[in-house]
Amino acid sequence: MNILKDQNLAKYSSMGLGGDAKYLSEIKNLEDIEEAVSFAEEHDLKTIMIGGGNNLIFSDKGYDGLVMINDIKGISDLGDNTFKVGAGEDWDEFVKFTVDKNLSGIECLSKIPGKMGSAPIQNIGAYGQEIKDTLTEVEVFNTEENKVEIIKNYESEFSYRNSIFKKNIGKYLILTITVKLNTEYIKPPLYESLQKYMDENNISDYSPASIRRAVISVRMAKLPDPKEIKNCGSFFINPIISEELQQEIIREYPDMPNWKQENGYKISAAWLLDKCGFKDFHYDNGMATWKNQPLVVVNEHAKTTSDLLEFRDILTDSVKNKFGIELKMEPVLI
Repeated sequence: MNILKDQNLAKYSSMGLGGDAKYLSEIKNLEDIEEAVSFAEEHDLKTIMIGGGNNLIFSDKGYDGLVMINDIKGISDLGDNTFKVGAGEDWDEFVKFTVDKNLSGIECLSKIPGKMGSAPIQNIGAYGQEIKDTLTEVEVFNTEENKVEIIKNYESEFSYRNSIFKKNIGKYLILTITVKLNTEYIKPPLYESLQKYMDENNISDYSPASIRRAVISVRMAKLPDPKEIKNCGSFFINPIISEELQQEIIREYPDMPNWKQENGYKISAAWLLDKCGFKDFHYDNGMATWKNQPLVVVNEHAKTTSDLLEFRDILTDSVKNKFGIELKMEPVLI
C-alpha cells in the first residue's frame, strides 16, 4: 500500500473543489486499513475514508490528516436474495446487477452516483425507496477500538439522509454492506414524479427492469451527470417544518408540494428555491443552479470551496428570508 503526501483533493470530489490532503492512500482490503490506521496513529493524524466523492466537499484548507480512498471490491451471494458487497463497488452497477436478477428493493435508486460504502452513510433514497429498507448490516473498522465490528440495521440510527455513520465521520470505516432484496415487485401508486412518467408513457410493467428504465429516464431529464458537469446531485435536504408554518405557506401558495411526516411536513427544497428565483441561476463567481433542477448546485468555473459556500449562503439566506425555512446541505463538508 502506498501512502502519498500532499495530494490535491479536488479530483476526489465531484464538485471539483478543495485543498490538499496531507496524506492519501488507496484501500483495497482490511489489511490496507490496518496499515493506514497504524500509520496515522504513529504520525498523530486524523483519518477519513471516502468513496467516489459524489457527496463530499473538501474545504480550501484540504485535510490535515490521512484520506483513504475506498476501493474494496467483491460481491458475495449469501443466498435468500442476500448479498454482501465491498464498499468500493460502484453503487449503480450493483443496482443493475440486482435488477438483472429480477430482484426488487433498490431499483428506484438507479443512477445514484457513488460507491456502495456511501449508501448507508447518507441513507440514500429516491422515488420512495431508501437503503435502510433493504440493508441488514454494515461491516466496519472502528478506528477508536481498532477492530472490525458488525453494525446491524437497527443500530444504524437511520433517518432522513442521516445515520450513525454520518454522525461519526472518521470513526466507522465501512468495509462491506449486506442487503436483502425481494422477489415481489413494487406496487403503484409510486412516488409522484415517477408515477407520472409511467402513466404518461403508458407503462403498466412494474418489474425491477421497467422501474429502473423509468427512473433513469426521469433522472437524466432533470439531473446533470457528475462525470460531465461538476455537481454533487441534490445539494439541499428537503426540510421538515411544523404544521403551523406549513399552513401559513399554503395560504399564500396553495400549490406548494408537501408530504405529511410523523414530525411535521416535508417540503420540496427545489420548490422553495424555484420560488426564490434560483432556477438556472448563474453567479459571477462560477457557481450556478442547474437549468432543470434548482436543487442541484453546479460548478461552472469556480476555483475555490469558498466560492461554493458563498453561493450556498445566497440561496439559503433568500429561502430563510422569504419562507422562514433554513435549508441544510446534503453533501458533507470536510
